[in-house]
Amino acid sequence: ASHFLFDCDATTFTIYDDTDEADLFSITVGASGATTISTTDDGAAVGHLTLQPDGGIVMTPEGSQAQGVKIDFDTAHTSTANSAALFIDTDQTGIVASGQTLAIRNIDSRLNTNAPTMVGTVDAYGIASSVGCGTSGTQTAYGLWTEVSGADTNIGLYIQTTDGSSNDIKIVSSANAADYFGITTTT
Repeated sequence: ASHFLFDCDATTFTIYDDTDEADLFSITVGASGATTISTTDDGAAVGHLTLQPDGGIVMTPEGSQAQGVKIDFDTAHTSTANSAALFIDTDQTGIVASGQTLAIRNIDSRLNTNAPTMVGTVDAYGIASSVGCGTSGTQTAYGLWTEVSGADTNIGLYIQTTDGSSNDIKIVSSANAADYFGITTTT
């Protein structure tokens, strides 16, 4: 069996498993340089793609795109399962020395619209989440679910908002956004 195939007509590079050529990895380049990296496992769906660099992973998408990184994960579970489009597992395995402080984050989101000077309206969202479910079966939708435990001090939600006349927390009615309650802290 062939282990490598350079198909210049289809602009595809394929690497085959040495024991089963139906299991493969391919890179295909299409119009405008659109590139697809894919795996095929003919016997199951475990042709996982693992990136293991000796350094970080840096992605710098072109800036005019609507989505810098998109995960399109469709599930077809029909029995009990746990499923996540994005699963991040971070383990701190080193001992933080006495007198030192470690600030560790699983997700660190930074959004800055301060420059250049804007002349239109900018709505900036650090995290925007939309959960849409149906009423068939028994469904419960959580916009934000968090569990915090095990520390000397456990804080479920910490929000720091610039002092001013706006609400620090605002919860609106789905029927009428003008119906809401707000919480404002002052100095």
